[in-house]
Amino acid sequence: MADSGNISFDPSSYVRSTTAVKAPANKQLDRDAFLKILITQLQYQDPSQPMQDKEFIAQMAQFSALEQTSKVYQVNSLALGTQMIGNIAGYQMPDGSLKEGEVTSAQTIDGVVKVQIGNDMIDLNQILEVKKKQI
Repeated sequence: MADSGNISFDPSSYVRSTTAVKAPANKQLDRDAFLKILITQLQYQDPSQPMQDKEFIAQMAQFSALEQTSKVYQVNSLALGTQMIGNIAGYQMPDGSLKEGEVTSAQTIDGVVKVQIGNDMIDLNQILEVKKKQI
């Protein structure tokens, strides 16, 4: 069957696909990346059905809410890490071995909260248990 050469373009499918973009591991989709996606959306939209102001405002509001939630999560994670200071934490190393030691500090490294236990910088996700230090 011969192809007539017509290409159909559904802008709504493009809009939906941009919301499913995932950030690489340990990286966040920041405001610049969001604006680049939005500009690309606007460049490739169907001129006969342009993006409505309501859609644009809704996407900006969703991104702003996500950004604020991410900031709250970051602050809460750091607070959790600081509460562990002086306590004994059990954790799993990447090779699967289990260790434990006293938490001496908490800090954010590349957007990830980590605690210092001995010579190891441990991601909070690796912590299996926390217990009071025996005096």
